[in-house]
Amino acid sequence: MKDGKIEDNWADIAIERINKFVPNAGQCSACGTKGTVTLNGDLVTPMIMEPNGNVGIGGQSYPQVMLHCNRCGYVRYFNYVLLTAEEPELNLDADGE
Repeated sequence: MKDGKIEDNWADIAIERINKFVPNAGQCSACGTKGTVTLNGDLVTPMIMEPNGNVGIGGQSYPQVMLHCNRCGYVRYFNYVLLTAEEPELNLDADGE
C-alpha cells in the first residue's frame, strides 16, 4: 500500500484470491452483468459505530478493497489484509469446509 492506494502487484494478488474463492467474481451479484466488475484502486475502511452511537475515529480497523459494478454501481468489500496474507495452513474450499 502506498498513499492509500493498492500497488499493482498487491492488486493482482487480491484479484487472484477473490477469483479463487468467489464464484463468478467478474459478474455483478446485483444486475447479473458479466465483465463489468472492477477493483477500485483505493483502500477503504468502514466507519466504526461505538455502542453510544458515536462514530469511532481511530482504533483497530482493517483496510478493504472494493469491487464495484460499472453498470449498476453495486459494491462489494473484501478484507485486504486477509486477501494479501500468506496462505493459511488450514486450506478451506469455497464452501468453507
